[in-house]
Amino acid sequence: MELARAAAVGGEQESSGALDVTAVHRVSTVTSTMGVHAAIVGVHRRTGIIKVLRYAVSHEGGREINPRIVEGQIIGGVAQGVGGALFEQWKYSETGQPQSTTFAAYHLPLTTDMPMVRVRHLYADTPANPIGVR
Repeated sequence: MELARAAAVGGEQESSGALDVTAVHRVSTVTSTMGVHAAIVGVHRRTGIIKVLRYAVSHEGGREINPRIVEGQIIGGVAQGVGGALFEQWKYSETGQPQSTTFAAYHLPLTTDMPMVRVRHLYADTPANPIGVR
């Protein structure tokens, strides 16, 4: 209860004893988006090779001026993330010097490495600008 009161914006507030103080800070010049990614992966039992079997993205980014371009940006970001997680390796020497210093170790996944990515666009208008974009 003391922690909730100390964390409360604006000083002391009544509390039932649970950590339940809520505050909202609105900034009129900044907008933000939100999203969630989910992947189903398979791991080969003998080799340990990981393959992404299914991938889905749900995001809210305000009003989309061109939804096809937005979807392409999201899928491209997913491909880079999969490449970074599964194919790239950042090596360092025992003294902490980077050993991966060229693009030779920078492997983007091929289309055969990627599953179909399902993208769901959600929309919540923002009052921060006249056309509702973020």
